[in-house]
Amino acid sequence: MIRSSRHGGFDFRDIYVLVVEDEEFARALTNQVLRGYGCAGVMAVENGNLALDVLTTATRSFDLIICDFRMPKMNGLELLKAIRKGVPGVARDIPFAMLTSHADKPVVGLAFELDVDCFLIKPITAATMRERLTRVMASDRTIKKPFDYYEIDTDRAGTGDVMSDMESVSRAGATPATVGKVSRPGTKIVSLAKVRPGSVLVDPVVTSGGQQLLPAGSTLDTRTVARLRDLAEMDASVREVHVED
Repeated sequence: MIRSSRHGGFDFRDIYVLVVEDEEFARALTNQVLRGYGCAGVMAVENGNLALDVLTTATRSFDLIICDFRMPKMNGLELLKAIRKGVPGVARDIPFAMLTSHADKPVVGLAFELDVDCFLIKPITAATMRERLTRVMASDRTIKKPFDYYEIDTDRAGTGDVMSDMESVSRAGATPATVGKVSRPGTKIVSLAKVRPGSVLVDPVVTSGGQQLLPAGSTLDTRTVARLRDLAEMDASVREVHVED
């Protein structure tokens, strides 16, 4: 059972976290920060393959995964997809936080499709990480059915194969949702900081790399708004949305 915090947030003392990061310094730093939160246990591994081994053999299940995007052998998106599709003995809906950088902007839409729970944009402070992990662990959440994840193509997001923003836009034939957007009667354009959960999209939400995150007609729930706000730190194209008034 997860205890509530005296500060109205989330108590990390019951939480076992798996950190997946190929850089030794970053692994050690993330481990140190999590133990500073009071986490009951933290284990760190170097890539997605090792993470799957740990997840399927551990005697105690993990409550949260914090994973870097760029790693050899199996990157963060490939690990997230494997888990969401279903790995024997591993909860498909395990909370998953993705460590990303501005260089990863062209492919973050894939993580969004795979129901990543939050983005931790490097460099991230201990306070910001704590706030986002608290939000994830204290929120109700649902994910899609296993088959829905099979069609999400993560191959082009492999290390060393990340397209530039302009290449992605060209191939997708799309433009960011905020470009040329005009408010019409009965609609409004609002910043993510002010958008209300329950708002309905008039236009799709599209990254600067041409990836559609949400189609027109989608209803924005609290979790989706929070994830978009995470992304807005690195991508100005998702800082405003066009919704019904």
